[in-house]
Amino acid sequence: MHCVSLDTGQSVLTHILKWVTVTQVNPDTTQLGNCRSVKEFEKLNRIGEGTYGIVYRARDTKSGEIVALKKVRMDKEKDGKFNLLYPALGIPISSLREINLLLKLRHPNIVELKEVVVGNHLESIFLVMGYCEQDLASLLENMQSPFSEAQVKCIILQLLKGLHYLHENFIVHRDLKVSNLLMTDKGCLKIADFGLARAYGVPLKPMTPKVVTLWYRAPELLLGTKTQTTAIDMWAVGCILAELLAHKPLLPGGSEIQQIDLIIQLLGAPNENIWPGFSKLPLAGQYSLRKQPYNNLKNKFTWLSEAGLRLLNFLFMYNPKRRATAEDSLESSYFKEKPLRFRVAVISRDGNRLEKLQNFITPSTKDHLYTLVGDVGTEEGAEAAKTSLLKSVGKVTDVVSSLGFSWWQGGPPHTQTLKELHQVLETLLLSTFTSWKAFFPLVKDNASGTYTFITGGAGERLLMPGTGFLTLGAAGALAFCQVVREEYPDVPCKLNEVKVNMGVATAERMGPGYINHLDLGEAVASLVEKRNTSHKVFSINSPADLKTVFLEEKV
Repeated sequence: MHCVSLDTGQSVLTHILKWVTVTQVNPDTTQLGNCRSVKEFEKLNRIGEGTYGIVYRARDTKSGEIVALKKVRMDKEKDGKFNLLYPALGIPISSLREINLLLKLRHPNIVELKEVVVGNHLESIFLVMGYCEQDLASLLENMQSPFSEAQVKCIILQLLKGLHYLHENFIVHRDLKVSNLLMTDKGCLKIADFGLARAYGVPLKPMTPKVVTLWYRAPELLLGTKTQTTAIDMWAVGCILAELLAHKPLLPGGSEIQQIDLIIQLLGAPNENIWPGFSKLPLAGQYSLRKQPYNNLKNKFTWLSEAGLRLLNFLFMYNPKRRATAEDSLESSYFKEKPLRFRVAVISRDGNRLEKLQNFITPSTKDHLYTLVGDVGTEEGAEAAKTSLLKSVGKVTDVVSSLGFSWWQGGPPHTQTLKELHQVLETLLLSTFTSWKAFFPLVKDNASGTYTFITGGAGERLLMPGTGFLTLGAAGALAFCQVVREEYPDVPCKLNEVKVNMGVATAERMGPGYINHLDLGEAVASLVEKRNTSHKVFSINSPADLKTVFLEEKV
């Protein structure tokens, strides 16, 4: 069921004033009530501007944490409602709404409001929020290659989970677009910018239709409805999904009338049969709509599966009451078909280690992880593990076996997640020669696959802490390369070896004769991503070798 917003100005104010106790500003401490001073944060750089404020990347000088610091814009609101409520504080109603909503929200896919801090006077208010490295719009603009369909599914699923939480808590966002979706370097999506959001309920109350950025605005808003529902968010989800799939905005209208025309060109003209009450909307009689009876989504996305087209059509229902909800969309078969979101299988003899892994990864990553207790150190064990894996989960995108996990005993992985491992390597990671022989036929048709072994000079075998890159003894790596070439001469994948003749450690444990494991991981990722080298051995005897050979791209 889609419901609409209630105007909760007075309750918002009351809620905020419980936190921001307005007494007086101390000129020495710039303390406002119970709030910390913005002077306790070091502004590092400006990173953007939201609907209702400028945003900085900043460091909390007490904790050292990097945060996003959003300065609340103190513009006068046209409705004048705030002045009637509390004119001395001077915070716009829109900002109060955003603060009030974010105080209540806690979800992995919604930006976190940590606290409110103040400047030198009553009209200088800042929101301290969780920092995300980039927004989806900037990421799309600067990416060298577009998202794969599997990555699109992963992004949209996170968006839907966040929206489902909002709608279950009676909140409609009203301004979803790619620039309001933030991404961490670990691939976690966060819904942001709640300046236009509203709490909703029954009975329905009228609201202005001038919300949602034009390209993502639902047809009922364009035609002047004042009974807004959560369906307007779901139309925007359809636009975002289509934009990620097509690698460009789906409906880039320059005006409201052009936006309506673009929608009709794509979906056909609405009528009373498919959208009862459409002709009675306030602006329906003001536009001369083109006579276009055909839905052209299939022509626009010729390569998209039937399940994908069904989801898009469901999100683009003209009738808001029939449009897909976030809950409906999460159950779509589109997210269950191939290409699957990445799925990583981890095989280990020690079930306790697998439990540790489950505890260290993020909840969203758990959806992609399958663990299996097994011994792949023998041919029999490897075949048994492969059979069990295929029987239980079907095809997987990555297999990691016999991890050792010794570094996980002392703490979680540092930076790279299983998702990033998949995106960078697109390979099987197996620690033994026999398991390689057993599993390689499953991916031998992967023409773009790049397989890089990291080997220790002493022939030891370990997983580089925090990187997800497996090390193999040099002899084992070269033997495998030889077997692959003999048994699969037509396999086009590239095989390289990085021979590390030094110690590898975390930053906290660095010492003479060691290199940073993250630097090594970055260098190997660079080698893999180039995809233009094969059958080469790179030796690392000093940190300088790592820098000159990899980072300056002299391979």
